[in-house]
Amino acid sequence: MRIVILSLLISVFFTGCVGGASIKSSSNRTESIDSVMSREDKELLLKYRQEGFADLNSYSVIIVRPIENEDTIEEITEQAQRRTFVSFQKYLRERGVRIDSNTNTKLLNLINENGSLKRIQDKDKSRVVYIFVVEEDGLKRNIDSIK
Repeated sequence: MRIVILSLLISVFFTGCVGGASIKSSSNRTESIDSVMSREDKELLLKYRQEGFADLNSYSVIIVRPIENEDTIEEITEQAQRRTFVSFQKYLRERGVRIDSNTNTKLLNLINENGSLKRIQDKDKSRVVYIFVVEEDGLKRNIDSIK
């Protein structure tokens, strides 16, 4: 069931703005994603529609859970922080930076001090989307300067 929901979410999230994504409701009629989500949630997802740098000042990770999931907000935050940490490490490795304990400490401090979790829930209440965002003026430049 989780794989089906995740596949649906991935197809919805990563479908471009062209043509508008659609989903099947329980009554077998097709609804556009616009009719299922609030305006505020749509704006948030448009900004952070993919994981990674949304702009030079923010980096996002998306976590999707079925509504019946029993993970606590602390567990979801911890998972999002771990995924962000691993993503930052990968980003630096790709740029030839050697990852050591000093680098890890800088990344962890950056994530802990500037990260926040935002929750989005579909109107039909079938899933919950969490967006973990690390925001800081000059974030990308700051990460690029880590040696």
